Amino acid sequence: MEFIDVQVRSHNGRKNRIALPSNLYHKGKDINKLQIGHDVYSCSFFIHPHSSSIHLPQHMFERLHINSGEELPLHFAEDKLILRPLIGIWMAGFNWKGPIYPKRTAYAKELLQTGAKMGFTCFLFGYQHIDWETKTIRGFQWEKEEWKQKSFPVPNVIYNRLPNRKVEQHPFIKDAYQKISKHSTIFNPSFFDKGYIHEMLMEDPICHPYIPETILHPSLQGIKAMIEEHPSIYIKPRNGSVGKGLILLKRDRIKNHYQVDRYHKGKVETTYYPTLTYWYDRTFPKGAQGYLAQPDVQLQKKKGFPVDFRVHTNKNDIGEWEVSLIACKFAGKGSITTHVEHGGKVFSLEEIFTAKETDWLKRRLTQVSLQMSKVIDKNIEGTVAEIGFDLGIDEEGRIWLFEANSKPGVHIFQTENTLKLKQNALRFPFLFATYLLTKNE
Repeated sequence: MEFIDVQVRSHNGRKNRIALPSNLYHKGKDINKLQIGHDVYSCSFFIHPHSSSIHLPQHMFERLHINSGEELPLHFAEDKLILRPLIGIWMAGFNWKGPIYPKRTAYAKELLQTGAKMGFTCFLFGYQHIDWETKTIRGFQWEKEEWKQKSFPVPNVIYNRLPNRKVEQHPFIKDAYQKISKHSTIFNPSFFDKGYIHEMLMEDPICHPYIPETILHPSLQGIKAMIEEHPSIYIKPRNGSVGKGLILLKRDRIKNHYQVDRYHKGKVETTYYPTLTYWYDRTFPKGAQGYLAQPDVQLQKKKGFPVDFRVHTNKNDIGEWEVSLIACKFAGKGSITTHVEHGGKVFSLEEIFTAKETDWLKRRLTQVSLQMSKVIDKNIEGTVAEIGFDLGIDEEGRIWLFEANSKPGVHIFQTENTLKLKQNALRFPFLFATYLLTKNE
C-alpha cells in the first residue's frame, strides 16, 4: 500500500469538490469517492495548478481534526482516495487522566511506532474515550517522548488488544464493541476457548494428529485412567494463561503416592497425597468444570533440558496466513512450564539448533501452524488475524499442540536475537490493516 504525504487545507465551497495539486491530479481524476476514517463521501476532483496542497470543503476538513497545513498520508485506491488511514488500537488499563498503565506502555509504544513507520496514523484508546454523539475518539499517541491525547474520527480499522477475558466481558466493553463494530472493521474478536479449539482441531483430519489426548471437565475416573497410562499429566483451566491454575500430577509407583506441583505466589509448590481420590475431592469439591486434562508430553531435550516452541501466525497484506515468528523456550530451574513469567528462557532457533535442524524445524512448524490457523479461522466468528501456538516435539519426533492463543504477547522477546523476531511480528497487524483498507477497491 503506497502512501503519499501531502498538506491538507480547507476551502469555503459547499459542494464535495476537492482540489488536487497538479502532480497528483493524474492519480485522482477518475476517482469519485473520498474516505476519512469510516466515512466515505461521493465527490469530484479538480486540479489546483498553483498549490502543492489538497483542498477539502470545510465540513470534510473538520472530520480530520487537524490544523490547516498539516501533512497527512493518503492512498489512491481504484475508486477512492483514502485520506489519513486510521488504525485504532483498543486496549485497557488507562488512567482516567492520562496514558496507559506502565506494564503495557512499552508494547503500546512499539505498536504505535511500527504503525507510523508503515504510513498509518495510529492511536490507543479505551471504551471511555469514545464520544458516541460526535463519533470521535480521544485517543493517545506517543510523540516527542510524551503521551499526547487528540481527537480522531472513528477509525477505518481497529486492532483489538484488550488484555484479558475479564476485561473483554465487562458490560461497558461489550456494549462499546457492539456499537463501534457497526462503523469499523475490528480484527481479533475475542480470546479463544481452549476446549473449543481442541475439539475443533480434533475433528479436522489434517490437524487431528497434532492434538494430544484431552479430557474436558475431567472426572475422577477420567484422571485415574489417564494417570494409569502416563507417568504425569497436566490439569489446566480451559481459559487460563501464563500457567495460572496449572497443575502437574505425577504418580510415584514406588512410594505409592501422588505428587502435585502447582504455582503459588510465583513459585512451584509441591504437595503429596496418599490417594487420587483424596487429592481430587479437596482440589475439585464440585468437580473439575472449566478444566481440561492432558498427558505430560515427554519433550525432546536440547542441552539437557526439554524444549518447546512458540510460533506466531498472522494474516498478511493479501489476507493470507503467514508465519511471522518462530522461537524456542526452555523451562526455568524448578519450573513446571516454559512460561517466561515463571523463569523460562526464550531463544531464536539459530542460537540453539544446527543449520540443518533449524531448517527442518522451520519447515515443519510452519506447515503445522498454517494448517491449524486456517481451520481455526474458518470456525471462529469474526475476523481472526493472529494466533500464537505453543508446540512441542516429543522424543519420537511427533509435533503436539499445547495451546493456541488469539492475542499472543511479544513481551517475552527481549534478547538481541529475539528482538529481531518481535520487530517482524509487530509489522503484521498493519500489513493486515492494509488488506482490510483495500480489499473492496
